[in-house]
Amino acid sequence: MKKMILAVAVAIMSTTFAHAQKVEVLFFKAELSCCAARACNALEADVKDVVSAKYTDGSVVFKTIMLSDEANADLIKKYNAKNQTVVAVGKSKNEDLSGIVAGYSRNKNKSVLENGMTEKINKVIK
Repeated sequence: MKKMILAVAVAIMSTTFAHAQKVEVLFFKAELSCCAARACNALEADVKDVVSAKYTDGSVVFKTIMLSDEANADLIKKYNAKNQTVVAVGKSKNEDLSGIVAGYSRNKNKSVLENGMTEKINKVIK
């Protein structure tokens, strides 16, 4: 009986883990001069803050991808990335968040950034 209960528990847990998909939010970043770098760093921090605040369960992780690092060449090519390209990458679906982030860079409306990013990231999670 104990073995059967253990087997059922393992089956349920493995099914749960199989469906719990981890999404990565990739922020592509270039080496910039001092003033431009400060603005880019602030934008990166705001995007990272949204991910950290909205997805506290670890289902979504934030990663900075440096354009100058040759190890990232495949990712850069795959997403046609340039400075401040932001992509939510899931197992079977991706969403480009760059337009939302660019809009935030111009208007500084944090709620629009949060709502737009959350909506697109949730599409990738489903």
